[in-house]
Amino acid sequence: CKDVEKLGVEIKQSEERFHAKIYYLKLDEEEVCVQGSVNLTKTSFCENEENMMILWEKAQVSDIIKNLERELS
Repeated sequence: CKDVEKLGVEIKQSEERFHAKIYYLKLDEEEVCVQGSVNLTKTSFCENEENMMILWEKAQVSDIIKNLERELS
């Protein structure tokens, strides 16, 4: 954590628990990865405080899928 702090990133402890997920969505040739704590529920999108990152650049999506396949094999 000290290396991260040198970059000026502040790390705070939270009482909330985030359970990170990765969603892979594909329609025809378009691919998207959504990574974060968000669940696919109304409560998650409308009431909870969540974080997420959406990746749609082909190289990034491809790297995530390759890494997941390697980790799960």
